[in-house]
Amino acid sequence: MGLWEAELGDKIAGNCLVYKYQGQSRIRNADKLARSFHVVLVTYDTLAADFNAYAKKHPDAAHNTFPPLGTIQWHRVVLDESQKLCNPDSSYSRACAALHSSRRWCCSPTPCNDIMHLIGQAAFLHMEPLNDKTVFTDCVRPNFCSASFYPLRRICSGGCFSDRDLKVPMIRNMTPSTATIPCDVNLVAPEDDVCAICLEEMFRPCKTPCNHWFCRECIQPILSGPIYGRQDARCPMCRLSISTAQLIEGTSANPPADDQDDGQPNGQPSSESKLRALLRELRAMREQDGSAKALVFSQHLATLEWPKPRLVEAGFAYRSLAGTRTINQRQRAILDFQSDTPGTVFLLSMRAGSVGINLTAANYVFLLEPAINPALEDQAIGRAWRMGQARPVTVKRFFIKGSIEERIMEVVKQRREGTFLTRQFGPRPLMLRWGQAIEEHS
Repeated sequence: MGLWEAELGDKIAGNCLVYKYQGQSRIRNADKLARSFHVVLVTYDTLAADFNAYAKKHPDAAHNTFPPLGTIQWHRVVLDESQKLCNPDSSYSRACAALHSSRRWCCSPTPCNDIMHLIGQAAFLHMEPLNDKTVFTDCVRPNFCSASFYPLRRICSGGCFSDRDLKVPMIRNMTPSTATIPCDVNLVAPEDDVCAICLEEMFRPCKTPCNHWFCRECIQPILSGPIYGRQDARCPMCRLSISTAQLIEGTSANPPADDQDDGQPNGQPSSESKLRALLRELRAMREQDGSAKALVFSQHLATLEWPKPRLVEAGFAYRSLAGTRTINQRQRAILDFQSDTPGTVFLLSMRAGSVGINLTAANYVFLLEPAINPALEDQAIGRAWRMGQARPVTVKRFFIKGSIEERIMEVVKQRREGTFLTRQFGPRPLMLRWGQAIEEHS
C-alpha cells in the first residue's frame, strides 16, 4: 500500500486524501470513510477478515453488506495484483465480489498459467456467465493448453543438457497396485503449475480427462482409496466423475532443482553465441548513448551468472536480482540502480524482476530468450517503459536461428494476433463473447 500511496501523491494534482485501511485502530465508520477521503487503500487480507467476521456473526444475512467497506457505494474499485483471486471460492474472491461499485478494474502484471484462475476475476467483474465454474470447465478450459521444451530452450541461452535430459523417462517404483495408470512421455504438465491437493510442485504429474493436473501420489488415493474408491469418485477441482483408469501420467515441464545446469559445459552441448552478442549490443549502446542503462532479462538463473565477470572486464557495472533475494535486498538493489552511474546493467530473472518494480532509469531492455506467454515479456518491458520514463526505450530480443526459439516466436505472434486458437480449434462463439467482455471491462 505504501507504493500506491506514493504514486497517488506523485501523479495526482491537488489535495488527494488517501486513507490506509489497516490495523486495529482503523476507521470502521462507513460514512466517515466515504465522505472524508478520496481514496481508501486496503489489503486483501484485511478485506477478507472483515468479510469473514461478518459472515460468522450473521450466517443468514446477505454477505454483500459486510461493514464497513461492503456497505459503501464506491465510484470505482481497483484490484491490484488481481491474480490473487485465482480461487473463486476463497475469502479474497467473495469479499471483492461483494463490494458495491459502478466501475470495476482488475490489474495484474502476472501471466495467467491456468485459464481457470480467471474465474475469480470474472466474478468480481460480475461477468455472467463467465463467473460460472461449469462454463469455464466445459467451454473455456479445453481451448487452452501449455507445454514446455525446457532443455532445448535452456541450451539456447548458454545452458547445458543434464543427464536427466538425455534419458528416456521411465515409470519408477511400479507395483501391481499402481500399474494401471499409463505413462505418455510426450505429455508435458503445464509449466509452473502446482498440484491443487498438496500445493507443491508436481511429482509424477497425472492428467485427468477434465484437463486438471495432480501429483500421482496425491490423486490416486482419492480415486481408488477405501473411502473414495467408488464409481462416483470426482475430480477435486471441478467435481467431474472420473476414475483411476482415466488418468494419464505425463512428465514435468520444469526439471527438479538438482537437475538444473550450472552453466558449465561438463562435456555437454553449450552455446555462448547469444551471450557474446549481448556484450556487443551493450558496447554499441554505450558508444551511442553514454547515459544509457540496461535491463537484461533471462528465464534461466545460470544464464544470468555467465555475463557477470565479462561485464566487469568490459567496464560495465552491474547489479542482479533473482527470486532468491529477500524483500529488503530487492528494494535496495532497485533503489541503487535508479541512482547508479550511467552504463550500469541490471541482470534480472524474467519472473522475479518483472513484477511490481519501477526501473525507469533504464532505457534499454534486452530479452535473452522468447517467453511462451507474451504477457511475461510485456510486463518485463514495462519495468522501464512506464509512467515516469522520459526517454525512448529500446527493446531487443535474442533468439537462436533454426532452434525451438523460432517456433516459440511464431506461437507468440499468433497469440498476439489472436489467430492461435482459431488455427488450433476453429472459431468458437463463446470465445468471441469472452474477448468482448474483456474489452468492456478493461
